[in-house]
Amino acid sequence: MDGLLREAIARIAGPGNVVEVRVLTDQFTHSGYFSDHDALVRSVEPLDTDGSVHGIYITLNEVNPALLSRRANRIKMRLGKKDSTTSDADILRRRWLPIDIDPLRPSGVSSTEEEHGLALAKADEIARWIAGLGFPDPVRADSGNGTHLLYRIDLPNDEAATALVKACLTTLSAFFSDERVNVDTANFNAARIWKLYGTVSRKGDNTPERPYRRSRILSAPEVLEVVSVEMLRDLVARLPTEQQAQQQPSTTKDKRFDLHHWLSDHGVGVRSEKPYSGGTLYILDQCPFSSAHKDGAFAIQFGNGAVFAGCKHTSCGGGTQRWQELREQFEPDRAAKRKDWEQKQKGYRKDRATAHRLVLLQHLQDRERLRQPGQELHRAP
Repeated sequence: MDGLLREAIARIAGPGNVVEVRVLTDQFTHSGYFSDHDALVRSVEPLDTDGSVHGIYITLNEVNPALLSRRANRIKMRLGKKDSTTSDADILRRRWLPIDIDPLRPSGVSSTEEEHGLALAKADEIARWIAGLGFPDPVRADSGNGTHLLYRIDLPNDEAATALVKACLTTLSAFFSDERVNVDTANFNAARIWKLYGTVSRKGDNTPERPYRRSRILSAPEVLEVVSVEMLRDLVARLPTEQQAQQQPSTTKDKRFDLHHWLSDHGVGVRSEKPYSGGTLYILDQCPFSSAHKDGAFAIQFGNGAVFAGCKHTSCGGGTQRWQELREQFEPDRAAKRKDWEQKQKGYRKDRATAHRLVLLQHLQDRERLRQPGQELHRAP
């Protein structure tokens, strides 16, 4: 365990930085602050063998070094009500984009080998897609029950950075969470604590089917490159906002266009659907825009009825609006019908404008006659 712990601290905390170690049990929280990594290892090792400890965690982002004086290079057992832990305001800068991939299962239990494997596979899928956006390699880790991807960032701890990290996690969850594996969207706050790799994850009882596992780093690049703000924004832009969607005209009897029914009626397979931005996001079974890949396509109907369709892959538009293209693919005569409708609307507007001009002209002529003595108005009976 010693070697795994030291690698984790070196990778995540870095030399000389202060981190908080937080230990969670059923009844108590133990906590300490460390700038001495040897002291951290010595303090953590006996707690990791304590069966009452569920998990041992550390702060991810840069902590104000003044907090060391709270509990300097030691862990205080059973914190009291007056004992503080790290808050968002105590973080100086954001150093990590934390992606937590966890298999869905009943609460309070460890994952099975199958569930654990699903999380590992999903992490690989996510990492491949992110690499396609130009991101450098992350730290990949086994959390004991699921998988972690940690991407190095360098952002201030402010509202804009918080919103950006939150949007990144929301986008990843929208594209990759499914009925078996979830990408956690709650890890956006600056003071988030994270599994200390090298320690055991204990949930429920240690059974053959759902065993305890030791967390560990699986892989990490020799030199961690920083993900730029532009790359993070590009990731977020793959998932559209309501403003980018296209409003749909009402169908017969003034009923709102229903994307769910349209997909079903036209045989467009849906792999999964989930709530998104007041509406519904549909992950399609197969990309209808390209034969070069199968996954990645999606369609959204927002709460206001507007529709967006696209694909997350860069080679397939990278989240650009392709709803009209999708409709025309499954409704080949739609373009002609729309053109005919537009021509009729144009003619209707022209006739209405002509009628309006005639009424206005008649009104002006009537007013002119009234101004001339002896002139009477002659109207058709």
